[in-house]
Amino acid sequence: MSAFICGEKCLNDVTILEMKRRGYDIDNLQAYQIEEANAFLKAIYRINVESVNYRYDEETSIDCNFEYNKDDIQYLEQLVKSYHCWHYQSCEKDSEEFKTLCKTIEKYIESEFPNIEKRSDYETAGWDRA
Repeated sequence: MSAFICGEKCLNDVTILEMKRRGYDIDNLQAYQIEEANAFLKAIYRINVESVNYRYDEETSIDCNFEYNKDDIQYLEQLVKSYHCWHYQSCEKDSEEFKTLCKTIEKYIESEFPNIEKRSDYETAGWDRA
């Protein structure tokens, strides 16, 4: 299996999905919610980089040089597809943090959007929106 570091837009999509899971109005995030979004984005970036580093025995820095972009909100199927991309690219190390995070997000997807993978908009959504 190959793995790569996900693009900024892909990670932003996963962050938006998580903010929706938390019940936040993603169109009107408060300052503390934007801070949470940035912290989450940095965490999933770190998990992704650590996984790729583990897979290829590399030492790419885990420092994230971008932030949550509130102006790049995508449709739901794209958010879920981006989550699936991030999950696939980040599973090499299989840490407890990764497992817990995935379990939480997947439970949300399954309960709120059952069978979303069968929708035509999911099929046409991009894998890694770099």
